[in-house]
Amino acid sequence: MDIGKRVRDLRKARNLSQEALARKADVSLNLIGRIETGSVTNPHYATLAGIAEALDISVGELVGDPVPLGEAPEGAGPADEEIKYLVKGTKPAYDFPVAASTISVCNSVCNAIEHRIEKSDYTLKDALHDRALVLSALRQYRALKRSVFTNSKNADPAQREVLEQLEDRLKEVRTKQGEIYEKLWEVESDPDNVVSLVERLNIPELERETEEPSAETGA
Repeated sequence: MDIGKRVRDLRKARNLSQEALARKADVSLNLIGRIETGSVTNPHYATLAGIAEALDISVGELVGDPVPLGEAPEGAGPADEEIKYLVKGTKPAYDFPVAASTISVCNSVCNAIEHRIEKSDYTLKDALHDRALVLSALRQYRALKRSVFTNSKNADPAQREVLEQLEDRLKEVRTKQGEIYEKLWEVESDPDNVVSLVERLNIPELERETEEPSAETGA
């Protein structure tokens, strides 16, 4: 999946200039240009979320094929039904936008990855991209859980129930996708030629940041 081409095509379909997209996504014009030209092949999760919002689509639709709700994997669970309540302009979504967007984005990431890993043409390069994507989503969720969601005023009871399920779902997708990534690496005759060292550099750091929090820290 060519994220640069994806961003460029979606931007042009909406008659947006690079400058307009950068402004709406709250990122630099230089970054948009580097993504579209392929200089940046694995944008930060927060960058993807900003671009997706600017294009009025989900992160899942931005990074891969959209997954119709009726075709979502069984593992999507009750959270998908909850999303329809939280993200379709209902009052809780307006009152608690961070909770609503977190639920939507994290589930979109999980849906998109679960959809892609079932495809026969899923490549090692795709797997590396998805590895970074799910790890970044888990890191972002945990950061919000430690800060924003510790305050009951930042989410209503229905949202809080779904938020409690998100970490388990993200970890499940991380494990499943990680196993496929390792298998693809093992069967690839020359993996270092397919995926460069530069492209792999941020994965170990993300892995460390998403390790299970210790009981001592209480994180």
